[in-house]
Amino acid sequence: FDPDLGVTISPLNVSAQLSGGRAAITSSGSMNGGTLSANGTVALQAPFQTDLRIQLQQIAYRYLDIVSTQLFADFNLRGPASQNLSLSGALQLGKLEIRVPDTGLGGAETIPEITHLGLPARARQTLNRAGLPKQIDETGSAGPDIPLDVTITSLDPIFVRGRGLDAEFGGGLRITGSVANPNPVGQFELRRGRLNILGQRLNLTEGTITAAGQLIPRLRIVAESQSDDVLAQIILSGPADSPELEFSSVPDLPEDEILARLLFGRSSGNLSPFQVARLISSLAQLSGKGGSGVLDSTRSQLGFDDLDFRTDETTGEAELAIGEYLTDNVYTEVELGAGGNTQINLNLDVGDTTTVRGSVGADGDTSLGIFWERDY
Repeated sequence: FDPDLGVTISPLNVSAQLSGGRAAITSSGSMNGGTLSANGTVALQAPFQTDLRIQLQQIAYRYLDIVSTQLFADFNLRGPASQNLSLSGALQLGKLEIRVPDTGLGGAETIPEITHLGLPARARQTLNRAGLPKQIDETGSAGPDIPLDVTITSLDPIFVRGRGLDAEFGGGLRITGSVANPNPVGQFELRRGRLNILGQRLNLTEGTITAAGQLIPRLRIVAESQSDDVLAQIILSGPADSPELEFSSVPDLPEDEILARLLFGRSSGNLSPFQVARLISSLAQLSGKGGSGVLDSTRSQLGFDDLDFRTDETTGEAELAIGEYLTDNVYTEVELGAGGNTQINLNLDVGDTTTVRGSVGADGDTSLGIFWERDY
């Protein structure tokens, strides 16, 4: 068991055939509901030239209640084992959901320092991976620092939810550097998303997910609104388990004034006592002291990719939107209006920059368009 990665391997079967000064290795095992295999050769004399192919299939991965996904990987571990191995290949993520916690993860007391006597080597290794025995003196070398060249992509959309957020990301990144000092290049970028607070729906205008050599992804998500001559923004950034909240505006205004304009379209001095109470409630939700909301809980229970209440721009009537991915590149959305009007929208991602969008309504109206989008 490795607490740093949150995985358990059991059982692990390994066989080796010796011939011509080399060992042909075949191994397989069960790992978090999936399979792990490693096949290849290792020289029996220094520098122990190694050529192994490591594959992961449907490995369930979960870190606390923040990250959950499935892992698919095809790696190559090559080089002289006594000098400088290198790890390269591709890691693919299944449906990934990042849950921004509604409250902090604190509450447990800090583990006091413990003096370990006669600690077995395997127990020492497990504690080291968990980052607990800071006072244990290690003997011998720390082992080779393996260079990395791994690409990470997502088979399905990446969803970020919690604190009123409901956002979808896509893209990929590359990990270079080494195991001891990884260097992520690239990021997952926002496709679409919104921030729902106190019945107000703010569209997200910017969003990125990056890695920083830790298990917790880093987020930067921006929602903005234009009210009269003020452009107001809410920025949530930092590690997904404890992002920081920031307000900004042009021209520069205090935080409560920015939020008042975002939610009510007016100065905080013109708010009623009830609106002030709602303002305080929204601040609590965004800062992690409020709940995730009924809408998000309902979406999770029903199993939809998206669930949203909107207001029709023309009639002002409320409408319900339900979204679901039919395949990796086909997204469908059903809009149910209060007046019985129903519309089905379909998005087909032809490539990284081209999308075909069509819709058909209960009244027979149809539309079809081809959209080309590119970020600079």
